[in-house]
Amino acid sequence: MRYKLSIAACNFSRNLIEGGVFDRFYSIMPTYVHSKMDDVDMPELVYSPLRIKGGVWRMIAILYENFKIFNKLPKDCSVWMYNMTSLTLPLFLLLKWFRPHTKRNVIILDYTPKNDWLSRLCRWAFNHADGTIVLSPSPIFTVSNSACLPGVTPKDAVDVPVQTVINNEFLLSGVLNERISMISNQWCWRHFLVCQS
Repeated sequence: MRYKLSIAACNFSRNLIEGGVFDRFYSIMPTYVHSKMDDVDMPELVYSPLRIKGGVWRMIAILYENFKIFNKLPKDCSVWMYNMTSLTLPLFLLLKWFRPHTKRNVIILDYTPKNDWLSRLCRWAFNHADGTIVLSPSPIFTVSNSACLPGVTPKDAVDVPVQTVINNEFLLSGVLNERISMISNQWCWRHFLVCQS
């Protein structure tokens, strides 16, 4: 709680890691984290103390962290990045420019399109990835080597209880907005009318 990290993002990442398909993984803290990391015992965390100085040093620290990860990666490997943001974009560009034979893949989660230069650059990057996994289909994502998977569950997940009687009551919590869910509001409305009947 000290670093105000997203529990959902941490759980998703942990499920990916525990799936056992990756040889190694590295982690970078979000841009807003800029304190000492004296209470974190995680050898996979790449964190520069330059962040503590604040201001432009924080951005330099993120570039340095990406460069450190770049140097740790084996040549001609396949790299999967969690989302395309200011945290992962430097690594994507380093790999594209200096290691073109390294596969650059992106898992695209919670993407809300914006029209600023950084969002446009990130959109360009994940549409120039070698492969993507998306949680919902969208015409924004144009990579032909792409899979739509609604979520990731741990390999040793507890079995889901079998439900013999299905009732038609449910609770929806969250926002169904076309910019967020990539599903038109008209479709969602009709869909939920059917579910509520």
